[in-house]
Amino acid sequence: MVILITLVIPGLTIGPLLRWLKIEDKQASEKKKNEQLIKLSLAQATLTYIDQHFAEDILKDEHFKAVRHRYERAIQLSKQKLETIETKGVKTIQKSAPRLKKCCWSSSI
Repeated sequence: MVILITLVIPGLTIGPLLRWLKIEDKQASEKKKNEQLIKLSLAQATLTYIDQHFAEDILKDEHFKAVRHRYERAIQLSKQKLETIETKGVKTIQKSAPRLKKCCWSSSI
């Protein structure tokens, strides 16, 4: 009973509690951005290698075309995810920045 109360219940409820309280890892977006940059770099390097070393095979064989297409798609997806991450970061900054209301100052000189 002690194990159930002290370990199992808190372990099962911590995830939903963190989501409900909207507690986020401040470095999570930076980690995701770095991960996508690495994936993008690897896919671009692989595509360059394929184009340089297997240009003739790509023209002849459908399998080479499919592999090349897969890496093109990986590059597109990584770029889209990077844009999404950067857009969310801008929105987060905009939400956290205080908004200044325009006010009309009457000049009484």
